[in-house]
Amino acid sequence: MAMKKTDLEKNKALKLNNAMRHANAASFGKSALEEPKLDQREQRKLDQAQGLVPFA
Repeated sequence: MAMKKTDLEKNKALKLNNAMRHANAASFGKSALEEPKLDQREQRKLDQAQGLVPFA
């Protein structure tokens, strides 16, 4: 049975949506591993050098 054009377009959209979800999930884990974790003192020094001041 032949599919309607709307059904074909819906399937293409679902495939694209799933591909984007998988690509996004894969890149999330990589970015977290590449950046080294800074302790609070180092982060505070970097923030002060950029002109950012923490406030309560």
